Amino acid sequence: MEISVTKVAALTFAAAAISASVGTAPASAQSRNVVFEVTGSGTVYSIDLDPGGRIPEDTAAPFTQAVSIGPDVALLQVVVVTKTGSQGCRITVDGTVVAEQAPGDAAHCIAYL
Repeated sequence: MEISVTKVAALTFAAAAISASVGTAPASAQSRNVVFEVTGSGTVYSIDLDPGGRIPEDTAAPFTQAVSIGPDVALLQVVVVTKTGSQGCRITVDGTVVAEQAPGDAAHCIAYL
């Protein structure tokens, strides 16, 4: 039995398409939009975002930073060290609040995904 080059190419393409789609989550499950917020007023010594890094001293509240995270991220947090005023924090994922703390002497919001 002879198999034509066209049939082999078609079978190879079909197999590659099937293997590429196996285990692939929809695009919406692959990334999520996270918004870190510092609420209240005054200035900070620092704001640490995980993921996101450190925001420098004398940043004023309110403060907002948005990031996109992948499916491998399991922990979100924001740590605020107050310099003047009173700050709180909030973390939202795709528009849903997952952690929040009212303004006070210092703020720490953490969410496990």
